[in-house]
Amino acid sequence: MACTSCHATVETSRAVLNVKNIPSVKLCLDCHSDKGGVRADCTTCHQYHDKSELPTTEGKLQLKDMPQK
Repeated sequence: MACTSCHATVETSRAVLNVKNIPSVKLCLDCHSDKGGVRADCTTCHQYHDKSELPTTEGKLQLKDMPQK
């Protein structure tokens, strides 16, 4: 699948951290559900992306602290 299948606004976005780039849960559930047949636990999306390519933010935990696949 292409990134734009889930992240339709990324081609016109100017900021990596643009919240509009995150797909709605409803879109995800089309596939990630018992009906769709694709794994549906919370970590599916949260562990999918390569965290080393994302900017870190201020906070107790940083993206670099997240487990990598």
